[in-house]
Amino acid sequence: MVTSRSIRPKKTTLNNYIETTISKDTTRTKIIKTLKNHKKGLPLMELSIDAGVRSSGNLHETLRRMIISNEIIKSKCPHCSTTILYKLR
Repeated sequence: MVTSRSIRPKKTTLNNYIETTISKDTTRTKIIKTLKNHKKGLPLMELSIDAGVRSSGNLHETLRRMIISNEIIKSKCPHCSTTILYKLR
């Protein structure tokens, strides 16, 4: 005859849950927030550091789409005229 018994009698289970309220900011919102703080514009590498975007390919693709949609202006630096600055429109 088979008797049923608890396999783990004194084991307490933890309440595991997934927190879904925190959403990550997209690359586009990070770029817009950073450029709002820097009115004169930023070069590409400083923009990636300040915005906290790790993937430079993702940053480049997002900037390219924002330039096409006229959200960002691409201009040259007034001092050295070789560095490309990105500014909000």
